[in-house]
Amino acid sequence: MLYIKRMIILSNDYRSSLPGSNVNIKGGPARFAADFSAFAVSRGHRWIGLLHSHQGSNEKWQKLAETENKEFYSIAARTATATGLRLLSGGNDPESYFNDEIEVVRKLVHAINPDIFFLNGFSVYAWLLFKAVQRNKTPIVIQHAGIWTKEIDMYPDMFAPAARDFCVSMERDAAECADANIFLNQFSYHMFEQIVVPRTIAAPSIIPLPSPGRPLPATFAPAPKNERIIGMVARWDRIKNHSSVLALAEAIRSAGLPWKIRVVTTIPDTPLMLDFKTRYRELIDVVPVMDRESLQVFYRSVDILILPSHFDTVGGVVMEAIAEGKPTLISPHVGWINEYEKCGMEKWIVDFENPEIVIDSLKMHLARPAWPELEIFAKYIEKWHNRDVVYEAYMTLFAKLAH
Repeated sequence: MLYIKRMIILSNDYRSSLPGSNVNIKGGPARFAADFSAFAVSRGHRWIGLLHSHQGSNEKWQKLAETENKEFYSIAARTATATGLRLLSGGNDPESYFNDEIEVVRKLVHAINPDIFFLNGFSVYAWLLFKAVQRNKTPIVIQHAGIWTKEIDMYPDMFAPAARDFCVSMERDAAECADANIFLNQFSYHMFEQIVVPRTIAAPSIIPLPSPGRPLPATFAPAPKNERIIGMVARWDRIKNHSSVLALAEAIRSAGLPWKIRVVTTIPDTPLMLDFKTRYRELIDVVPVMDRESLQVFYRSVDILILPSHFDTVGGVVMEAIAEGKPTLISPHVGWINEYEKCGMEKWIVDFENPEIVIDSLKMHLARPAWPELEIFAKYIEKWHNRDVVYEAYMTLFAKLAH
């Protein structure tokens, strides 16, 4: 443990982190913020979270809550969303476009005087914070929980070319100008280099996603039964590949299999893709987003999880599920592929664009008497994704860079 002084850690944060919040955690960055901030505070540091308010307000920022070792502020930046920039025309420079908002945040950052700024995940709002902190000359560490450019490119019909280039330039700028960039695995680092920054990324580090911290089962085996529940946990987004999930459900029905797909997600109540949403609800059990304890029960209630994403840097679902004794079948575009291969789990990687192949893979795994390769994988996670070791790696990096 190299850090010796109490640090003030500034970070983008989420409503689910507020003291007494009844908002369920949605997504990896929000979950990481809640866990990592608790760890930082337990080590004597102070955490200050900056939340995004999409509402216009005369107050550009306001304090939302304060505890002994945490503070939370709301930043009013109504236009700082990808949605707000989708029809943007050419000739705009991001820093000039958001200059007024950046200056408001810079003054707040100057008043807080943090030792380090930790950017957890990426968005237009995250970049706005990044530029404000950069102007304050505070050291910046970015954790690339995803690749924002890849997500934007999943919506070519919704972004004008100039808007797409405008947003992509933000992610590239941040990666090139940060004091350190953290990637969750080698897969996401290489993909980021290919997709976003073909030039040098500033001070790259590989620090894996931390495990849930619960003891993992010693043995793994499918229950001997015919009826099966295939589970999935994913936000309603094209990159999560819900179209392949519906195709799988159609194939299961056509084959007359006694299987059911159950998905934890929130389907937007909009007319967009209405026929698709209607059919999805007909064939798939849609379960509302839930708290962490309920999610653990959900994992235990299914037989196998699927993660068919078009792209996923890691997918925390894999570790959450295995902690409850359940394996996850993943696509070749998920960041766990290298770890799966190291642990002899190559047959748990499948092309979800062909539902018949997915069904054959599920049948094969569910018919086996045991899953010994999952025992190897569980031991791998316990060794390399140890929660305290991972978080200490972050704190040590922060201390090296902090004021």
